[in-house]
Amino acid sequence: MRKSRFFLIIGVIVNLGFGSRIMAQHKSVQKAMAQCRYEQAIALIDKGEKSTDAELLRAQCYSQLMQYDKANGILKELLKNDTTNIQVLRALAEGYQSAGQYRQSEQTWRQCTDLQPDNNYFNLGYIQISYRLKHWNETLSRIQTILSADSLPDLLELAGDCYVQKNLNDSALLYYHRAVAYRPDDFGTYTKMCRLFMQKQQYDSLAACSDRYLSTDSTNIAMNQYSGIGHCFLQEFNVAVHRLQLAYDAGEQSFSTVYFLGSAYYGLQDYYKAVDTFEAARKQDSVNVNLHYYLGKSLMSIGQFKKSAQMLERGLELLTPSDSVLFNFHNSLAVTYSRWNKTTTAIRELDTCHKLKPEHAMTIYTIASLYDYNLKDYAKAKRYYQMFLNTFPLETQNDLSSSESVANASYYKTVTHRLEEFKTDEFFQKGKE
Repeated sequence: MRKSRFFLIIGVIVNLGFGSRIMAQHKSVQKAMAQCRYEQAIALIDKGEKSTDAELLRAQCYSQLMQYDKANGILKELLKNDTTNIQVLRALAEGYQSAGQYRQSEQTWRQCTDLQPDNNYFNLGYIQISYRLKHWNETLSRIQTILSADSLPDLLELAGDCYVQKNLNDSALLYYHRAVAYRPDDFGTYTKMCRLFMQKQQYDSLAACSDRYLSTDSTNIAMNQYSGIGHCFLQEFNVAVHRLQLAYDAGEQSFSTVYFLGSAYYGLQDYYKAVDTFEAARKQDSVNVNLHYYLGKSLMSIGQFKKSAQMLERGLELLTPSDSVLFNFHNSLAVTYSRWNKTTTAIRELDTCHKLKPEHAMTIYTIASLYDYNLKDYAKAKRYYQMFLNTFPLETQNDLSSSESVANASYYKTVTHRLEEFKTDEFFQKGKE
């Protein structure tokens, strides 16, 4: 009896001593990790007894050292013994995500949500990775599930982002509106709404949205810009000037801000300020047609007619392509239609080229060739061949060797020969008759 009690006491002492060592080791590991000495923490873990908790700590240390392959390898080994260990699955999902292995992360988060469907942390992890993988429908489905029980502003905004990616902007705006109802000072969501209103050209909504945010932060530069642009389009020029001038004075001097500020001054018939502001905008964009138009009109209104004419003429130049540009476009269209076996359309484009550049002899030659070999319209072919020959100076016709362009002289000989063939064919045709 005494011997049994003795061994029992010895066993308790041994267990207490073993437990104390584990506790001491655990404290040492935690201390090393707290001080970011992860290599030392790994060495301490390796000296101790193996356990799931210890292996999780070891994986965490490797993850902090950005050695994700080692960390994830440890976690996968743990799952071989227990495929439903939720702590290990969560760590592995996060490990895959840190390593940039998003598809594996998504699969692991799905396992977590399958085991604990009501766990919002797991659902949010799955939503985040699905969004990153651009699985918009799956992301929205998960978001809707959570929102049916709890209205989370971050998820409302994320749902809006998904709908933007799906080009369903009205649905996106609906969720953004719900998000800012919970967070009236949410600058990021208000910015997204303003961009959509600009894109949809809904300037009344743009002005109302930006003004609503400005009621909480009247000095916000971006919102003053959006508000000013919206009010400018609504022809509420006093408000537009006020908002845009605030943004401009605060350092927002992009082309959009300066251009619309000038437009607002123009709307107020303050043409001197309009000229100064438009001139500042022209330094940033010297090829904007609308800018030249309104600058020209502003200059005209203050009696600077010479400068006004210069601006308006420059705007007209920018608006109308040069003949050479138009020629190149029509000529390329002609080549395209010709290769597409749409000869009549190709000739129509070449006729336009001829009107733009009557001196361009090869255009006439190409028209003649298309009538000749493609349409077999020899009468028109002869007419254009003769027009081609007429583009050559008289001395070239008398002495081909004096031509400045040997290539053109070669075409001249080819066309001359072809016209002789026509004459021969006509002679024999008359003989048959």
